[in-house]
Amino acid sequence: MLTLLHNDFLPQKVWPQSYGIDLYNGTLLSPKGMHKVDDIGTIHMCEQCHCSLTAKCPSQPVGALANSQYYS
Repeated sequence: MLTLLHNDFLPQKVWPQSYGIDLYNGTLLSPKGMHKVDDIGTIHMCEQCHCSLTAKCPSQPVGALANSQYYS
């Protein structure tokens, strides 16, 4: 599921520094939805993102940071 939240075109030098992104293998997340930013933990997300990621055919949510929303 989290592999859908990657952006392979975003260079590592501009990855977020506000949480342990390496712990999540480069998954782009909002630290506001994380219980722990320095360790793996529970992630809260909106209903739209949850539905997209847990559907029978999972897909990247339209509003995902990995969907070029990081710099919007």
